Amino acid sequence: MISSYKAQERSHHNTELLRRYFPIALIIFTGTFLRLFLLTHQSLWYDEGISLVLSDGDTFQENFAALWSRPGGDKYQPLYYVLLSVWRSLAGDSEFSIRLFSVLPGIASIAIIYLIAKRLYNERHALWSALLIASSAFCIYYSQEVRPYSLQFLLASLQLYLFSGALHGEKTSILAKLPFAVVTAVNFLGGVLLVVFSCALALSHLIIYRRSREWFQWWLPAGIAALPMVIYFLSTPGASNPASDATNGLGLPVYKNAIFSLYGLLVGITYGPPLDTIRNAGNLKEVLLPYFPHFLILLLIGSTLAISLLIHTGLFSKGNTYQSLDDFFLTLFLISFCLAAILAVVTKINWMPRHSFYIYLPLCILLPSILYTRPKHTSLSQPLHLMGQISRLALIGLVVANLYSSYHYFFDSNYWRDDYRSAAQYLVNSREPAEESILLWGTPRLLNYYGDSKTLYQGTLSSENLAQNIADITQGADNIFVAVNREFTWLRN
Repeated sequence: MISSYKAQERSHHNTELLRRYFPIALIIFTGTFLRLFLLTHQSLWYDEGISLVLSDGDTFQENFAALWSRPGGDKYQPLYYVLLSVWRSLAGDSEFSIRLFSVLPGIASIAIIYLIAKRLYNERHALWSALLIASSAFCIYYSQEVRPYSLQFLLASLQLYLFSGALHGEKTSILAKLPFAVVTAVNFLGGVLLVVFSCALALSHLIIYRRSREWFQWWLPAGIAALPMVIYFLSTPGASNPASDATNGLGLPVYKNAIFSLYGLLVGITYGPPLDTIRNAGNLKEVLLPYFPHFLILLLIGSTLAISLLIHTGLFSKGNTYQSLDDFFLTLFLISFCLAAILAVVTKINWMPRHSFYIYLPLCILLPSILYTRPKHTSLSQPLHLMGQISRLALIGLVVANLYSSYHYFFDSNYWRDDYRSAAQYLVNSREPAEESILLWGTPRLLNYYGDSKTLYQGTLSSENLAQNIADITQGADNIFVAVNREFTWLRN
């Protein structure tokens, strides 16, 4: 009888463990599958080639010199290139290996977001937040790209997790706050976008909780730890002339970039028209019109979520168990968005969704709150119960829209990025020994990566007197192959 009772007890315990951990395990498994799916199907593209160039050096000094001398914003996110160089020396240079370096932070972010939401809210809330991250087309896209954004999202998530003790009202010693200070300093090394997120986090903490002594206990050690990176940023050329390191590939005004960034964060940049179509559009309305049903669905989902959020955080926030948390994450979202807009205006940066990744972090934690608005007035219980059901459908619709966007990314070639792999193979197989080839505007490192070491590079070649200029560079070769990348940039020169 005793052994039978113990067997039943073990069975019940195992069932409880399965019931408790199966949902989050399934979400993490799904997120992992989506981030590994067809990982090497597409060629490395222009931006990924830059990452290779900036991590090619044999020593830290070589990589730092390449980073410092490069125009653009890469010098403001040095941590990724240092770690990528170490990773390549250990794991190799295959497409799978170097992209795996972005996949792993993407997977880890799902777990950390879950832990944050569970610590601050509850299990159901945490599962929804984890699902939003796991299915996010935006997160999947950058988890498969050899660029810093997946790592930066992980660092922001880790910083928020270590800070969640302050939001939970836990009394901790200054010594216990040191891990947060260390991670904040590492985040400053991770990039200026993480500096913006840290500023938004600090401002939101002060505005919502209004405990100045506690605020200084959290943020003064973090500020001191991050001081070396602040000095580094101030020493860069962009500190005196921010626009000198910026680009504006889409050529859109800031308010349109803001709309595009929100769109990309919510459903990924492969949901509507392909980016190349937008860049080359003479009339933007003609490009967007065929996707009117897509945008209408997104508008319905977005407006439903926004209205539900306003109802939850505004009309019926009093008496809400998580009111201060909801207020904090809403404030963090708004301040993050405003600081991103200010950064875009000051630097004239091409404000893309990837430059706003930190905005999505508070949003995915806040959105599940709309599912449990509980008014005290019984007369409103029925309408708000209906609103809760609609909100749940909207959240499900958001997940489905992201999966649809990822479907485009995986299977529709119109949304694929630069195909250096095919270009290199074509040039190698088609070019005779006496023939020459030249690359205009691109990343020659990628042609070399895929086995073409002969193609000449002339990225700054003007389109004026093009034929004569190419003939001079190739020393009058009879047959010349011309490869052009970043056509939208070349045509403006």
